[in-house]
Amino acid sequence: MTAHPAASSILIVASSTSAVTKLWDMLESPNTDLVPAATAEEAGRLLGSEHFDIVIINAPLSDGFGSDFAVRLAETTTAAILLLVKAELYEKASELVCPNGVMTLSKPFSRQMLRQTIRLLTVMRARLLRLNAEKDTLQEKFDDMKLVNRAKLLLMERLKMTESEAHRYIEKQAMNTGSRRRQVAENIIRTYED
Repeated sequence: MTAHPAASSILIVASSTSAVTKLWDMLESPNTDLVPAATAEEAGRLLGSEHFDIVIINAPLSDGFGSDFAVRLAETTTAAILLLVKAELYEKASELVCPNGVMTLSKPFSRQMLRQTIRLLTVMRARLLRLNAEKDTLQEKFDDMKLVNRAKLLLMERLKMTESEAHRYIEKQAMNTGSRRRQVAENIIRTYED
């Protein structure tokens, strides 16, 4: 038997207790916390207070088919979302949810297929989280550059420095005070902005 992927927490949203039991049996692992929810509403409450790596939605739910809920989760959480649908609805459901980052799997499926899908979701989620972290780092650098450039402009306007003098001034202040250029720029902006 293959080891379960490294997902640490999975929310199983299924109206039927037999579906929850079946999924639970297929996914149970010492490294994984499995949490059931009977409705999208209950799952929403759980997602508001707990973190889940993966959310599995067994469609249909008692409070809707589940596709709208899956798309909403994909847009508002970092969890990987898997929508389980009957084989005859697979194509239509996939077309609807896949563009929004929701993976679909047709029922019935084997334990191996489910585990492979979970492994794929785990890998893709890890990649997405890395890309988001890189994006956040780049955004922070961009914001820093904007502040430094704004501070340079103020120094050029108020103190009649050249661009290179303003740049050197900010660099030197950062080195002398042991602060980041952003902090120096913020101080300059507070000092010279009206």
